[in-house]
Amino acid sequence: MNLDKIKNFLVSLYILDLMTINKLCNYLLGLLLIVFLIELKREDWRKDKFLGYLLVFFLGMSLSLLKTYDLGNSISFIKKIAKILLSYLIISQIRLEKKKVIFVLILPLVYYAYRYFNPIYNYGGRFSALKMISHFSFYCYVIYSILISYLFYAETKVKEKLTLAAFLIPTIFFITISQTRGIYLALLIVTFINFLFKYPKKVLIGLVAFIFLFFIGGKISANYADCLSDNKYYERFKSSFDLKKNTSNLARIEVWKASYNEVKNRPIFGVGAGNFESIEKKHEDEWKYNKKYYHTHNIWLNLLVETGIVGSFTYLVMLVGIFIKGFQEFKAGNIYGIFTLNMVIGLEIYEMTEYLLWKKEPYTLVFVLMGIFLRSRYKKGAENEIELNCNSIQQAGIL
Repeated sequence: MNLDKIKNFLVSLYILDLMTINKLCNYLLGLLLIVFLIELKREDWRKDKFLGYLLVFFLGMSLSLLKTYDLGNSISFIKKIAKILLSYLIISQIRLEKKKVIFVLILPLVYYAYRYFNPIYNYGGRFSALKMISHFSFYCYVIYSILISYLFYAETKVKEKLTLAAFLIPTIFFITISQTRGIYLALLIVTFINFLFKYPKKVLIGLVAFIFLFFIGGKISANYADCLSDNKYYERFKSSFDLKKNTSNLARIEVWKASYNEVKNRPIFGVGAGNFESIEKKHEDEWKYNKKYYHTHNIWLNLLVETGIVGSFTYLVMLVGIFIKGFQEFKAGNIYGIFTLNMVIGLEIYEMTEYLLWKKEPYTLVFVLMGIFLRSRYKKGAENEIELNCNSIQQAGIL
C-alpha cells in the first residue's frame, strides 16, 4: 500500500468520524499532520491565498482575548478554531479522488438510518437516535448541496443522474425527521437560487416551485414522516411563524434581546470568545423561556457578543474569501466551486437561528471539504473528476 492510498484512507475515516461518532478525530488529524510534515518541502501550501483569509479570521477571534471575561474559556475556544484551520491546511495538500469523497459523505446516511429505526437508540425520539440534531441536519444538507450541484451542473450520463437523484430521497427524509426548520428553509432557498442561476429566464416557474415545495411539499413529506412516528413534524415546521406561544422561538427572542444589550456595552472586542455562558448566568433569573441555550442561536449576534466588531468583521472577510474562491473555481470549470457556494450559503441561512461554531465538528467538515475541493492546484479535466457543463455557465452569463 503506497502513501497516497494511506492518506486517502485516513481522510475518508476522518470525514466519517466527524459525521458520526466523533471519537477518532484527534488521532486521525495527528496522523495526517505527520504525513503533512513528512511531505512539507514538496507541498505548495504557502502559495494558497485562501489560507490568508482564514488566518485573518483566526487573528480576529484571538484579539477577543484582550478583553475576555474568562481567559480559560476563550483559550479553549480559540484552540477549536485552530484545529479547524489546521484541518484545512493539512487536507488541502492531499490529492484525493473526489468521487470517493462523495461516496464517503453519503455513507453516514446508512449509519443514521440504522440508529433511527433501531428501538435501542430511538427511546428518546430524534434526540437520542440522531445525536446532535443541529449537526446531523447540517450534514444532511451538505450531502444535499453536493447532489444538487451535480444534478444542475455536471455533464453526467442519465443513469448517474438518476442514481444521484435517488440519494436525494433519504437525504430530504432525514432533514424532515430532524425537524430542523432552518435547514429546511436553507434547502429550499439554495435550490431556488440554483434554479434561477441555471435558468434565468424561468423565474416564474422557479417561484411557483418554491412556493409549492415550501408549503405543500413540506406538508406531504412531514405527514409521511408522521406515519413512522408519533411526532408531529408538520406542526414543528409550522411553528417557525409562531412568535406568541412557541417556547423555542420565545427563548431565542429573549436571548437576542439580552445579547443586543451586551453588544452595546462591549462593542469592540466583546466578552471574549466562548464566553456567552457568562451572559446566560447574568440573565438566567429574569429569563422565562430560555433554560438551556449556551449561545445566541444566531452566528452574527454570537460573534458580536463574544468577539465584538473586530471578530465579526474578520468572519465576514473569511466569507468573502470563500465566495471569491468558489466563483473563481466555478468559472475555471470546477463543479466543486458551486458546491462550496451552495454549502456555505445554506450554512449562513441556517445560522440565522442557530450557531454551529461553538461545537467544532460542522465547521471542521466545511473546511475539510473546502480543502479537498478548492485546493489551488486543481486542474480542469483531471482524472476521476466529473466535468462541469460549461454551456450552462455561458447561459447564466458568467463566461
